[in-house]
Amino acid sequence: MKFTVLNKIKAIRYKPQGTAILISITDPASGNPPFHGTYEGIIRLQFHDINEQFPEGYFFEGVLFNSDDAKDILAFVKNHPDIDEIVVHCEAGVSRSAGVAAALSKIYLGDDTEFFGLCYIPNRLVYNTILNQHYLKD
Repeated sequence: MKFTVLNKIKAIRYKPQGTAILISITDPASGNPPFHGTYEGIIRLQFHDINEQFPEGYFFEGVLFNSDDAKDILAFVKNHPDIDEIVVHCEAGVSRSAGVAAALSKIYLGDDTEFFGLCYIPNRLVYNTILNQHYLKD
């Protein structure tokens, strides 16, 4: 199984080789991008790239990734067992998508080091929430 992390523009143009699923992450106010590749399934999530809820009255009230989002991702991947590639995108392709890919890579391949290098800064809330949900089920 291969993991591909992309930004939104590259994800729109990307055409996977073989069977693939897509995890699409956008900001809550943005629309759903059109994709040109062929996918066995697409899950669309909307949350901000934040690691904690801001205090009430703060100028920005973000949508936080949560355990329901993690459960949805895990169920989506589990329902597509015979795929070659999991494509994950977010707005910039650096943090939220890398957090998802790192957690899934740890679960399915036993190794997440590819996503903790120079190219990515995995969102720790996303990463930890997915792993916690996975291990709660076992």
